[in-house]
Amino acid sequence: MNASSSNTPAGRASTDAAATVTRLLQELSALIARKATAQEVLTHLYWPDVVVAGEGFGQAVHGVENLRPLAVEYLQQMGTDCSFVPSEPVLVSGDLASSFVQVTCRYHGAQPDAHYCALYVWQRRGADWKVAHEQVCQGSIG
Repeated sequence: MNASSSNTPAGRASTDAAATVTRLLQELSALIARKATAQEVLTHLYWPDVVVAGEGFGQAVHGVENLRPLAVEYLQQMGTDCSFVPSEPVLVSGDLASSFVQVTCRYHGAQPDAHYCALYVWQRRGADWKVAHEQVCQGSIG
């Protein structure tokens, strides 16, 4: 996918770019469903130098290695039923793309299910797209 063929005049991604993001998110759901390790989940979704910020973090987390303890805790708390659904158009410009993603996960035990929105900034390196920046917010879009 190159910039000239992936964007409409409005800056929205082609169906190919949207399909790639959707596929990667479906694969993420499948990894969680089969109880993949935190390392497998992190490697699938994020570039090693990812930056993640969210409510309650206190500060941004830089890098997969620093994100690993949060991912281990998160995966231990949640069940295997998670969905990651793009809720707005995927926008692409060159080797960067962005997408709002509605996340719903069923937790183990008495905790209520998790419902939150994430803004993913995807970056293409070579032939692969992964998340370079993530912002997590409570609530939902749509």
